[in-house]
Amino acid sequence: MVLDVHTGEVVAMGSCPGYDPGDYSSTDPDLLGNPIISSVFEPGSVMKAVTLSAALEEGVATPDTVLKVNGHIEAGDRVVTDAHDHAPIDWTVTGILAKSSNVGTIMLAREVGDEKLEHYLRAFGLGDTTGIELPGESAGILQDSDDWSGVRAANVAIGQGVSVTTLQMASIYQAIANDGVRIEPRIVDAVTRPDGRVREAPDPERTRVISESTAEQMAYMLEAVVGDGGTAPLGEIEGFRVAGKTGTAQRANPECNCYEGGGYVTTFVGFAPADDPQYVVAVDLERPTSDAEGGQVAAPVFADIMRYALTADGVVPSGAARPDFVLTAP
Repeated sequence: MVLDVHTGEVVAMGSCPGYDPGDYSSTDPDLLGNPIISSVFEPGSVMKAVTLSAALEEGVATPDTVLKVNGHIEAGDRVVTDAHDHAPIDWTVTGILAKSSNVGTIMLAREVGDEKLEHYLRAFGLGDTTGIELPGESAGILQDSDDWSGVRAANVAIGQGVSVTTLQMASIYQAIANDGVRIEPRIVDAVTRPDGRVREAPDPERTRVISESTAEQMAYMLEAVVGDGGTAPLGEIEGFRVAGKTGTAQRANPECNCYEGGGYVTTFVGFAPADDPQYVVAVDLERPTSDAEGGQVAAPVFADIMRYALTADGVVPSGAARPDFVLTAP
């Protein structure tokens, strides 16, 4: 999914496997829909951008705030770990995002509180349709925070226990890239009537989700994800500054109502140029054959698509150097 940052317009969307319109009758019915707007999945760590946006907006932390992060944390009757358990590390909040620390993110989510975190999730568009002019759009799944258990609250903060569409995922990052203002995604520019008269589409709804300052800080931290020490160096595009986030999540298996045997979803969502955003690209890979994480599997796909979008539009790099990021306490 590719969105224009400043208008919310759909620049491109595509999915595979597809089907042959010339052989419609013999096509598997499961392939006839548009999974970008109708299929939901648990996105994993790309959702950490919402949790950290809430932490910044609520004054809980700044990008330079340092937390002593263990490799694991208790959540209800479960223990949540980082990708690999580790001794305590003094990470900055920027480092928590760049390293995609589950534990650090949950620590910040607890400071924000369940009710306020739910508020930001819904403000970013989760749990509701986006309003795009296409049939069959799903609202995703977001449980009320009053019903969150201890483990559910921890999981939601890191992108499990909540389900989204690829379009919703792209819309979150469009809002961050657009100085904190979310614009309803649109695919219809105008309607031509039978008599030839043209009716322009109404202006999409615009909603301020976070302040311009918070959006700027989030863009800075998301750029660290693609920088040295981050989880997605393969999302880099030569000559351009890139901001984005990886995600790797367990995929629910409807046969057992559990995760066993469901495989994984790997994602990457980002925008570029990071210092003057033009496009958001969201990539969702369901059950990839590789067992690598989003930074190795989805980020290169993002880079190819974004590189093409920037080149086709004639976007010129600013030449500004990427900031220096402090990921751990001095």
